Amino acid sequence: MSRTVSRRRSRPGASRVLAGVVLLAVLAAGCGGGAAPDRSAAYGGLRLAVPEPRASVQPRGFAGYSISSYGVGEHLLRARPDGTVEPWLAQSYERVGPTVWRVRLRGDVTFHNGRPVDAPAVVAALRRQVEAGYGNDAVAKAELKAEGPLTVTLTTEKPSGAVPRDLASLHRYYMIYDAAAAEKAGTDEQKLLAAGIYTGPYKPVSINQQQITARPYDGYWGPEPALPEIRILSIGDPEARLAAVRSGEADIALSPPAESIRSIGRAGGIVYRRAELAQRAAYMQLNLRRPPFDDLAARRAFLLGIDYARLSAVAAGGGVFDRAVGLMPVSLPFGVETQRTDASAAAALLQEAGWTAGPDGVRVKDGTPLRVHYQHEGGYPEYEAIGVVLRDMLRPLGFDVTLGRIEDAYAPESWPDTWSASVVALSLDGASVVDMVSGWLVGGGGANFGGIADDRVDALAARLQASPLADAHGSLRELQKLIADRAYAGVLAFRPVDAVVNTRFSDYRPDPGFVFVEAGLTERRGA
Repeated sequence: MSRTVSRRRSRPGASRVLAGVVLLAVLAAGCGGGAAPDRSAAYGGLRLAVPEPRASVQPRGFAGYSISSYGVGEHLLRARPDGTVEPWLAQSYERVGPTVWRVRLRGDVTFHNGRPVDAPAVVAALRRQVEAGYGNDAVAKAELKAEGPLTVTLTTEKPSGAVPRDLASLHRYYMIYDAAAAEKAGTDEQKLLAAGIYTGPYKPVSINQQQITARPYDGYWGPEPALPEIRILSIGDPEARLAAVRSGEADIALSPPAESIRSIGRAGGIVYRRAELAQRAAYMQLNLRRPPFDDLAARRAFLLGIDYARLSAVAAGGGVFDRAVGLMPVSLPFGVETQRTDASAAAALLQEAGWTAGPDGVRVKDGTPLRVHYQHEGGYPEYEAIGVVLRDMLRPLGFDVTLGRIEDAYAPESWPDTWSASVVALSLDGASVVDMVSGWLVGGGGANFGGIADDRVDALAARLQASPLADAHGSLRELQKLIADRAYAGVLAFRPVDAVVNTRFSDYRPDPGFVFVEAGLTERRGA
């Protein structure tokens, strides 16, 4: 899960060698007490291989998703893929004034240590998370108050529709936990484990660097947890996660390697599963500060020349990515089709703008070749494959596309000065789109590395921040059309949240909202 768009982002694992070492350590760790892992069909729990370099019960301990993704922690509110927000730990929430939001708590929730989850405890947890964060979201800037035992108010300086989204977003890390107990335990994982600071259906009972073992919490406020145990296996490398399922050491592996998915269907005993909504974008920002993309015609021609259907069909062997027809998924209620393919129109644009073909077929304008340096985030080999396809499909139009890799997609100071197009993985579900706009498209946004400076974009973004998403569909549609018209950025393809599962969990479907373990999760019926 950008430092502006979200506090954390899902990052690829370390080297293959390190991944192998980690996998061996996980297998040796078993339940955390040195026992060999239970591979038998009699094991009734869940072994979930997750894209995390190490296991942790710290509120900010995971580098990829959140402890709330894995059945241990919970937030006050929960975001749905379409952008709506619903109560989770909260009983209800409402806007009682332009700058005031009120959250009412359930009266039957306790932390794993038995202490009540009341308004003072919730305020303490939110304040502790604010202090540890970047301070650039609506919750961080709000005044937090406990109004009685079960009511919390959040008052913002200016009208803001972002408060519910920020409370719900797993990227924001506003899970509710016993802040006093966490403060006393400090950074010691074993002390935190003993403190029982979370609220989820499963309570951690053991931990080492590679694994958390959790069992049902008897005092859970919601449905009775269906599984007797879960083991969260931290395996940073996607190939190692896939190997864990194939070997029987894991039941589910999140985010399998894209290049291996086609072969999964030919392997016995394992199944590929994907969320219904594909919202993880291969987002491409263009560098407006230097040639050729300081030229609007070159930007428009570049995006028109891309065959998006072909990209999704050939990337990672097909079957992994969905075609991108716009900046945001059109399955969302505000998604707009703004991307099309028209090579003839692209060629005409270039010719009219003075980009003429040179002797080698590469177009030139005022002595500058139409050269595009495409760079992609390291750890995503499928993005390199997409770059190869782009290079070949754009060559007939006179583009000379070169390829490169960067290790950190959020550190432009480490990038080559010659970069033209940078591709990064972004979540563009309904709950994330406003953050994406503010971080990547607004002038001065922390991830606006391409140099977009457009007063109309900024005004639309301000309108989005002030309004609940349900009231902002028109502004979002207008924004997408504006970005497409000015050719500021594009999406090459969308990938769903996905997983590889064994036959015990063949009914499993990953949640596009990143909550992968819930109380009701069970084995396949009849397994």
